[in-house]
Amino acid sequence: MKLTAEQQQRQIMWHRLMMPANDATIAQPKKKNRPSIGRNERGPFCYLTCEQLAKLVDFLVSLRSLPTRGKRKEYYERAKAAGYLIDKNGNEQTFGGFRQYYAIAMTKRTTNGDIQAVVRHARTYGLSAELCAAIAGTDVKEASRIIKEHIEG
Repeated sequence: MKLTAEQQQRQIMWHRLMMPANDATIAQPKKKNRPSIGRNERGPFCYLTCEQLAKLVDFLVSLRSLPTRGKRKEYYERAKAAGYLIDKNGNEQTFGGFRQYYAIAMTKRTTNGDIQAVVRHARTYGLSAELCAAIAGTDVKEASRIIKEHIEG
């Protein structure tokens, strides 16, 4: 059975539609280097060690000249100037990431270093028992015991 020219064209178009695309030969569209409007570009993450976080919180507690409430930006600037917000790779802790450690430091200051209160507050941010212990200034077993009591209680 012979096909007319029009039928052959339709059959060729149908086969082209049904065949999988060979993406290797097709030039991919280039992405723009500039960020989109309304989208924040994130830099590399900052990974502070347990000791660095403990020193940061103790530094924030020691700044008694600044008020307990408010002025979080001033605390951030002082900690940044003192070098507490930079990890071993040179990445800097952002202001948003700094807020939880600031809140824990204010809890530590207002409770006069109560270990249970500090560990419980640190745990609300999902920090590990090792981090909670380092920030509270106790050993990991004690912090784990406090966390377990808090969960059960």
